[in-house]
Amino acid sequence: MKKQIVLLIVLVAIALVIGGLAYASARYSVKAVTKAIDDIGKLSYSEESRALIDAADERIAALDPNLHLTDKVGNFDTLKAAKVTYVEQAIIRLYRAVRDKQGEDTIKEYLADAEEAFAHYLTEEDIPLVHNYKDLSDARAKYGEKTDPLPGNNLREQVPRETEIELC
Repeated sequence: MKKQIVLLIVLVAIALVIGGLAYASARYSVKAVTKAIDDIGKLSYSEESRALIDAADERIAALDPNLHLTDKVGNFDTLKAAKVTYVEQAIIRLYRAVRDKQGEDTIKEYLADAEEAFAHYLTEEDIPLVHNYKDLSDARAKYGEKTDPLPGNNLREQVPRETEIELC
């Protein structure tokens, strides 16, 4: 009987140590994500800004989904705003190229960059957040391929779709 009590005490102690380590690890992960988002700072359309945003996204992806740690990160709005700003900066670069009548190859390159930035960081639901999205769609209509339309060109025609959920 005494061996069982000692064994129980040892197991409880081990459980407390493991639980404490898991808790400390979770807190560290949340702080690391928060710091990665805070480190983004002022953005421009550059590789450095993209690397900072991607680093924050990687930290978020590394969080354990079973612990619901994303609920503990309080600055997701800052990350979303950073992504929107990055895309807007890409569109501004495109707009300036069109305005200054730079070569068509340059404009097409900037158009591809702006579209890639939008597709990488945002979705169609985020179109209203991008203040200069019309510049992107106008450039797409003039310089882009005619085969695949850019999402959100007809915002008034978009109707929320009903989603049918398959049950088992």
